[in-house]
Amino acid sequence: MNRDQQVTAIAEAFAEVMRQWLSREEFAEMKRRNAQNHPLICASHDFCDANMAMWEAFKGVRSRDIDGDSEADTALWNDAWALAKRLYFTA
Repeated sequence: MNRDQQVTAIAEAFAEVMRQWLSREEFAEMKRRNAQNHPLICASHDFCDANMAMWEAFKGVRSRDIDGDSEADTALWNDAWALAKRLYFTA
């Protein structure tokens, strides 16, 4: 799986985790808030620990924990988060 595919897979997994963790109403409200927020702010943190949701998604796709000292892992995490927000978390 190339890097772009990994970003997409993690973003999709992250969105799925968030759908499982939030009620339908919370998910809709998160999307509404994100449509009004700065692009670098995600309202998902208003409803849960979204970093744990992203960690679950990252680990599920990469079959390992993120290495916080790795610039490549951090960039992959950040790019997947941005893609998920753009595609799934904005009304």
